Amino acid sequence: LSLWKTALTDPGIIPPNPSPDRPPPPPDSRPAGGRIPMGGPLGYRYCQTCNIYRPPRSKHCNSCNVCVVAFDHHCPWVGTAIGKRNYASFVLFLVSLCVLTFVVTASCVRIVAAAYRDAVRDSLALEEDDDMFGDYFH
Repeated sequence: LSLWKTALTDPGIIPPNPSPDRPPPPPDSRPAGGRIPMGGPLGYRYCQTCNIYRPPRSKHCNSCNVCVVAFDHHCPWVGTAIGKRNYASFVLFLVSLCVLTFVVTASCVRIVAAAYRDAVRDSLALEEDDDMFGDYFH
């Protein structure tokens, strides 16, 4: 369920600017009188592909070909970018995957242990049968 929610939730796509002209800097950036710097790891950066100024922590996902707010990575198993809006469901997906892995591993260990215990019990039963008839054949 969390896989589908992660895959179908918008990761926080920033709509591209279809205009060929470069847009003006955002109003809260330093060149426009705001507090957030332009460029650098904590500032607005310009994306040439989308023709927009990306907010801090936003990146362009080359697989999806869009800019994503608080971009983490593009997950090939989910088939989408992981960003601000689908990060919580992605973490839930990872936790449920870990729980499922633990349950399957524990079940496999239990089955193998039961099969080993049955094999040991059967081999001990055969040895007892050999001891019971051993006096007649010696």
